[in-house]
Amino acid sequence: MKAVLIVSHGSRYPKTIDEIKHLTDQLKLQVSIPIIEYAFLEIASPTIPEGIARCVECGATQIIKQIFQQVFME
Repeated sequence: MKAVLIVSHGSRYPKTIDEIKHLTDQLKLQVSIPIIEYAFLEIASPTIPEGIARCVECGATQIIKQIFQQVFME
């Protein structure tokens, strides 16, 4: 079963983490891939190994890692 793991750098700012959670939730509604999880390179949880483990626990046999780079302009 296919899975997508959205990977972001990580942040100490809760708003940034919430945006990745929101992105993941929106993707779950819009694509037909059964497993979509998120993880962070550093600073925040879940880590990449934790994200991979979550995908496997959900039945993933193939994991596509998608890097997401956030750009903020205020």
